[in-house]
Amino acid sequence: NVVGCINISNTYTVTGVTTPIYFQRKIYSPSTSFNLSSIQQNSDGGYIICGTDQGTIGGYYDMVVMKTNGNGNIIWSLNYGTTGDEDRCSSIKETKDKGFVFVGVAEGFFTVTKIDSAGNIQWVRQNQGYARGIDIVETMDNGYVAMGIDGASFSL
Repeated sequence: NVVGCINISNTYTVTGVTTPIYFQRKIYSPSTSFNLSSIQQNSDGGYIICGTDQGTIGGYYDMVVMKTNGNGNIIWSLNYGTTGDEDRCSSIKETKDKGFVFVGVAEGFFTVTKIDSAGNIQWVRQNQGYARGIDIVETMDNGYVAMGIDGASFSL
């Protein structure tokens, strides 16, 4: 299990694994504004990574999700966001159906996005009022509970 991620000179190191894996920022983003927020080892031995980068969608910050193999080589990398606001990804988790769910903020709203294993959006849920999603867990009954700042929390 991955237990941590640190940034040393633009290189992200996954700690808590038998052999450290180094993810270099320049591989994932030509922008120096990329910020890695969450990384998780998947059931297939690869990694799912989410972060925020000055984006291609309207020039504002976008949510970025990357899927890698076990050696850190990119399988796919996709930007998610809106054209008129700063969007930020906070946390991502693999789901029971082998897809992924991530939380953050988009258009100023607490946002939860569910994607399939190839990164295609399955659904997006937002609350009303400014808040930022911080973390999410899948429940035993295949639902989700998302947590955020300012007491923002809602169940899906």
